[in-house]
Amino acid sequence: MGPDAILSGFTLTNGHTRTLGAPAREQRGGGLSGEALGVVTNCILTGNLARQFGGGAYRGTLQDCVLVGNSSLDGGGGA
Repeated sequence: MGPDAILSGFTLTNGHTRTLGAPAREQRGGGLSGEALGVVTNCILTGNLARQFGGGAYRGTLQDCVLVGNSSLDGGGGA
């Protein structure tokens, strides 16, 4: 998701990252991984898994989103 992107109105379930590979690019954001200025609205992120940060989401801005049952080694819901 790019820095000016807006993603809205969806449910993302059972997403995951790789367990090996480049940590910053491939092991963060099990549900979604975005740029710092990207915006995600009206979403549900559930049951996602990341090896490192942000089981549900990594980076970006979440507005009116629900995060349930996401996990990672650091920052299960979001980072």
